[in-house]
Formats: sequence, structure tokens, C-alpha cells
Amino acid sequence: ENIGDVPCRRGVSEAAAGDYDEQVPQLWRSKQRVDESSSDEELALEAFEKRCLTGQNVLLRLRFRVCIATFTASAAFTLLYVVTLKPRITKFFDDVCINDLEAHVRVSLSEIGFHGVILSMSLAPLADDIWLTRAVLGLTSAGLGLAVTWGQSIMTRAEAARNEDPQRLPWVNLVLSQMYVILAAGFGICSVRVMFYQDVHKMQIGMWLTIKAFLLALLVVKVCLVVYLTWKCHALVPAWWSLLCTVASLVFAGNAPVRELVKAKLNRAFERRSSERAAAGIAGLVGTFTVKEALQEATARFRSVQISDLAYDDIADNTPCPALFQRTSACHLHACDAFVSHSWHDDSEAKWLGMQMWRERHRNKNGGQEPTMWFDKCCIDQNNIDRDLRCLPVFLSGCKKLVVFVGPTYLSRLWCIMELFTFTHMCRSVDQIQFIPVVSHGSQKEDLDRIMSSIENFDAGKCNCYSAADKERLLRIIHVAFGGLEEFNIAVKRIFGMVGLQYSLSAAPRPSYKSCGAELSYNSAFLTDEANDSEAEDLRPTATS
Repeated sequence: ENIGDVPCRRGVSEAAAGDYDEQVPQLWRSKQRVDESSSDEELALEAFEKRCLTGQNVLLRLRFRVCIATFTASAAFTLLYVVTLKPRITKFFDDVCINDLEAHVRVSLSEIGFHGVILSMSLAPLADDIWLTRAVLGLTSAGLGLAVTWGQSIMTRAEAARNEDPQRLPWVNLVLSQMYVILAAGFGICSVRVMFYQDVHKMQIGMWLTIKAFLLALLVVKVCLVVYLTWKCHALVPAWWSLLCTVASLVFAGNAPVRELVKAKLNRAFERRSSERAAAGIAGLVGTFTVKEALQEATARFRSVQISDLAYDDIADNTPCPALFQRTSACHLHACDAFVSHSWHDDSEAKWLGMQMWRERHRNKNGGQEPTMWFDKCCIDQNNIDRDLRCLPVFLSGCKKLVVFVGPTYLSRLWCIMELFTFTHMCRSVDQIQFIPVVSHGSQKEDLDRIMSSIENFDAGKCNCYSAADKERLLRIIHVAFGGLEEFNIAVKRIFGMVGLQYSLSAAPRPSYKSCGAELSYNSAFLTDEANDSEAEDLRPTATS
């Protein structure tokens, strides 16, 4: 309160004192803005930390529950198999053509137990569990080895006890015994090879391929056995149940969508709240960082750029330009006005026009102040791309708004979807997201129809990334958090449903070129731009801009 009196006491002129008095409120307002910015930054950091910790706890809890459930089921199937195997083999040696109800039940239960052990155990690893995948491969191989060894010992004792039985078929027993040994050995060799893969996605694909190859070979053996016994006994022998169980297991192991559906059901059974699964997805983006490490890293690497420092050529394509990084400046979290989410495959001219219109609205609302934004091509350090991408959730939480330039290809880019999804589930208010449609000059109607169609038919599995490794990593995160793509697709569609974006696009008058940057806000209103034709022409990029 006393700062204004100091110049007069020091003999400064009245005019100078008056100028100083006018500056004091401005300095005070500036200090207030700094304090508010610091407070917002602390709130943003606190929200991110809370969300990430929640997500990491959810992932840990989910891994534990799924592992316990699948291994418990595997133990139950193992017990069922052990209890029914010895009577099954013994009765088979008594009479290979036995066809009573007890024999059918015994064979079916034994086969259910055998296949249940393999399949239930293989469902235990989540999409990023490399060590659990190795453990499952090792345990399954060891289990098959023990099962074959035990089965052979039972067959040997049973044959020795009934050496004079005319109904016994020595060559069938010998073939079955040797074939099971070969199959178990082949499974073990393939499993060992797969266990040495360093990529978890490749390892899990190899695991299921090994299981499919084993079941397919087993199916061939059982088809031969069933055909022979049916011809020998002239009846529908219990071995048919063995054949049917093998076919069902082979269909399950070879059908990835069915496996995803089962995993999604498990995920939903253990984590029913979609917000918890969303938090798990956000934690997955951070990766191996602890929350503290992610915050420290992101705070040091967070940068922003002013639109006024960019030209049309800078955003025309995604060709790396390290010089753009020099135009950015270090920025405090939550001091950046907007995180820009966009697709490089949408019309760059329309995007530039929409960006300029958003800039003008911001300037009009904030007394001519230039907006700052996080723009990928400028703010990602081209020498440390992976480290910046790991910090992306923090960067999103460090921006006041998310400005989405949604064009016909926006929903086909997986990074764009993850940006929108992460910001929405970072405990942010819905009015902090702005949608700006990007439609090409002369094809506005077609582009808007394509945007509507992309919302209706959204499928994360069909989305693309510039890097195949990025797509694989992001899809793995989705699979871990949601158990499959279906639940994630529903969550993304729900975001657009919340804002009524699809309804707004269909109900809105088709925008002219000057309004192709029109904003769609969360009140479901289609806000057309008020600029006149000359202003729109001024904003259109030229060859020298």
C-alpha cells in the first residue's frame, strides 16, 4: 500500500508521481495474475498427480486380480483333469468301445480340464506383462510335460495289468504315447524360443501362435483316433468329446476378438467404473516413470509458442524443423493458453484459417494479449521426441484449454484420440475444450459428413500413427486399461456425445469458407464466425505468408 508514496517523499515531480501511481495498479494486477497462475499450476499438478497415482493403483490392483482369478481357474481345471484322467485311461484299457454315460462324462470333464488349464493360464498376462507372459509359457510347458509323463505311466501300468486282454490295441497306445511326447516337446521348444523375445507384444503373439500350433497338431491326432474308434466300435464313442473340446479351444485361441472380449469382461468385472479405467490409461502413457519423475521431467521440458511467431508454411506439413523449437520459450505449467490437438492429414489452409480466427477471439477476450499454445511441431524437442511424448499427459494438464481442430481425418489418428481422451479424463471442466471444424474450401458439406461418419464408426484399431511402434504402444496401453478396444471406443464416442458434436454438425447450416474455423463448444451450439468476407480473405494464407 505504501509503494505509491515513495516517489513523492524522494522529491520526484508531481507528474512523475502521477505516472507512477497509474503504474502501481497495473503492477498489482500483474502480481495477481502471477499468483493466480502459480495457484492454477499447483492445482494442475495436484490433479495430475492424484489422477496418475489413482491410475497406477488401478493397474496394480487389476494385474493382481486378473492374475489371481486366472490362476485360480487354472488350478481348478488342473484338479478336474487330475481327478478324471486315471479312471479314463484305466476304463479305456478295460474296453476301448465303452460307451455308457459315465464314460462320456468322464472323457468330457477330462478334456475340459486339460484345455481349461492352458487357456485360462494364457489369459493371465495383461498386454504389457512381459515377465508374467514368460512365466505362463514356462508353467504351461512344464505342465504339459508332467501331464504326458504321468499319462504314460498310467498307460504302462494299465497295459501291464491287462497284457492278455484281447480288446487292447498295443499299436494305438504306442502311437498315442509317442505323439503326445512329440507334441509336448514341440510346445516346450517353441515356448522357450518365444520367451527370449524382448517385445511383449511380439511375445504374446508368439504365445498364442504356439498354442494354436499345438492344438492344431493335437486335433489331427484326435481326428485319426476318433475315426478309427468309430469304425472299430460302430458307435459314437466318448472320444468325440475330446475332438469337440479341441476344436473349441482351437477356435478360441485363433480368434483374437473373442480373446479380447473375454479380457474386457474380466477387466470390467474387476474395475466397473470407467473413470478408474481411464485413469489407468493415463498412467500407462506415463510409462515407467514414477509420478514424481514425470512431473519433474515435464516441468523442465514444458514449452509454448505464440501463434504470431508462426507462418502458414510452419504448419503446412509435419516435416521436422528443429529451428521452430528456437521460437518457443520455457513455460510454467498452466500458464499456456491452449494445447492444440490436430491431424496433419487435414487441410492445412483451413486449419491455418481456423487457428487465426481462434487467435482473434482470444485477443478480443483478453485485451489484445497474444495467445500461447503447445503445438507439437514446435514444442517437441526433435532430439528427444520419446521423452517429450512420455510427458504428454503432464503437458495436457499444464494447458488451460484444449483446442481441437477436428477434420475428416482427426478420428483416424491415434495420438489425437489419446490427447482428447487424456485431457477429458484429467478432471478438467468440459468448457475447457473447444472444437474447431476443419473443412476444405469447396467441399465443406462433404468434409462435415465425413467428420460425422468418423464419429459414428470410430474404431481405435483402425487408427494410424506415423510410427508403427507408437501405434503398438498406444494400443497396448488401451488393452491394459480397458481389456480391449470395444470399451475404449465406447468411451471416446461418449466424449463426443457429451458435447453433442455430432448433432451440432448435422443440425448446423453448412458453413461458408470464411467460417470453416467456426467453433463448436460444449453447449452444443454451432457458433459461426462473425468476420466478414474481407477479414476471411485477409486470413487466407498466401504464397509469401
